Parts: sequence; structure tokens; C-alpha cells
Amino acid sequence: MGGLGSVVGLLVGGTLTEYASWRWVLFINAPIALLVLAGSFLGVLRPGAADRGRLDVPGAAASYWAVLAPGDARRRHGTGLTFVGCTATGMRGVEPRESGIAAGLLSTSVQCGGALGLAALAAIASAVTINARLAAGEAAGH
Repeated sequence: MGGLGSVVGLLVGGTLTEYASWRWVLFINAPIALLVLAGSFLGVLRPGAADRGRLDVPGAAASYWAVLAPGDARRRHGTGLTFVGCTATGMRGVEPRESGIAAGLLSTSVQCGGALGLAALAAIASAVTINARLAAGEAAGH
């Protein structure tokens, strides 16, 4: 779903900025963000939610900094170092009047590649997890 949102968002955003104005992106994104924010509060703060346990904020923060932050930093720096050159190469020879849609298509292809890579890694992780659980179940005699 996130990959689909990235693809649709880039195409709609590129079309809006090309034919209307960059301000229209805010006119669309701000109400959507408010709806998502309201929905998340309604989903988290519903009656009986306190009975399920509490959020471990220090544990979540520690796991972010220990597990996700190093990889995220590498991804950001790697993208910053490579994406500018790839964009300049990909946009070379594009007419100025077509630059908006060309940039949108370039960004869309990058997002699709990331989504496909993530899907492949998720499939591999799922297969490994299922096999490990089956092996553990057989070893335990279940």
C-alpha cells in the first residue's frame, strides 16, 4: 500500500505542479494528513485501549537508535550522493516544457524499484521465518 501511495502521489504531484501550481500539492496533502492524524488518534485512543498494555516509549526509542537509525543514516547519505547524479543524467536532453513529467517519471521509477526490492526482501524474510518456525515446531515435537 505504501508503494502504491508513493507512485500515485508522485504522479498526481507532478501533474499538479506541471499544470496548476505547487500550492495545489498542499491543498491536497494537508487535508489528507489531517484525516490520517485524526484516524490514528481514534484508532489508538478508543475505549478499552488502556486494558491492552502500555507503550514502552524508552524501549521504542532505544530500539530505533540501536537498530533503525544507523541504516537510515546510511540510506540518506547514499541516496544524497547518488540520486543527484542519476537525476542529472536521466534528465539530460529533456525539453524544458517536459521537465515536470520527466522528473515525475524518474522519481516514480525509483519508488517502484524500492517497492519491488522491499517486496522481495519481505518474501525472503517470510520464507525464512516460516521455515525456522516449522523446524522449531518439529524439534519440539508439535
